Amino acid sequence: MAVTQAFDKAVFTDARAVDARAKWALLLFLLLLLTVVYWALRDIVYERLVYGFAQRTFNELAGASLERIGEVEVDRQGDLVFRRVEAWTLDWDDEAGALRKMRSKETEADYRYFREPDLLSVQLDAAWRAAILAQLPELPLARRARFVADYALSDYDAGVLTDERSLSDYFEETVRQLAPLQPALSPQSPAPKSVANWLMNDLLRLLNDRGLTAREVAATLTPARLAELIHLVEARTINRATGVSLIPKIIETDRAPRAIVEAEGLGQISGDDALRALAREVLAENPEQIEQYRKKPTLLKWFVGQVMKKSRGQADAQAAERVLSELLGQS
Repeated sequence: MAVTQAFDKAVFTDARAVDARAKWALLLFLLLLLTVVYWALRDIVYERLVYGFAQRTFNELAGASLERIGEVEVDRQGDLVFRRVEAWTLDWDDEAGALRKMRSKETEADYRYFREPDLLSVQLDAAWRAAILAQLPELPLARRARFVADYALSDYDAGVLTDERSLSDYFEETVRQLAPLQPALSPQSPAPKSVANWLMNDLLRLLNDRGLTAREVAATLTPARLAELIHLVEARTINRATGVSLIPKIIETDRAPRAIVEAEGLGQISGDDALRALAREVLAENPEQIEQYRKKPTLLKWFVGQVMKKSRGQADAQAAERVLSELLGQS
């Protein structure tokens, strides 16, 4: 009886050991199977789930260019929804406003780099690096800081003018053209500030309305012509309103500002005799407003507006206000 029990116990123990070994063997088999499946599918999974989305854009610029890249990329990504994406490095063409294929990447191995044993190392000294860096274009942040330091512009003005490279180049060239003309005319408003005001208040509005850049309008409205236009206003040959109206005419006709002023008779009326004649006409036509003016002197601006209207915007507003004040005081 005891022998039988001992035999049964031994058999049971061996069965448990065999069962445990079978479980371990099954586990190892499953791990081996998973490993084989992983290596078999690794390239396909990587290509479709990871590498299929590996597209990069080079030559991304700051400011307006970066914004245009984003808009184009949004449209391009929308076209790729539910489609397999091929791996390309893309290049941005700023003039054409388009992304172009630069080079392809066939497998992920193209992203691995190894030293070429047959190529000798190159020693680059500081002088060589400095010479190369000196040839690089000025970066937007550096140019913005220089505009603030050299031209005494505000951070905001410098930021607007350096948002687009062609606009900042246009600004600097206009300043160079205007500087010799302006100091004797308007010392309180130096050339850089005058040019910045014209660009930001008047030219940029027109460019935005027409979807143009400074580079595109510079063919007709050259920096030299804008400097001439500013000079005509500063010299009081024409008033500012007339100057602003000349900007689209210069762009469309490719004529110099002074030539348009002379051809169309747009010169400012600033002589006392001519202004007094206009002012007397306005006063004679508006006796009721004269009575109101005596009770409300701020109506003087209304009379100035009437003189400007009668002169088709060519009268010198400041001189007209002075003449009207004298005539109204005598009435």
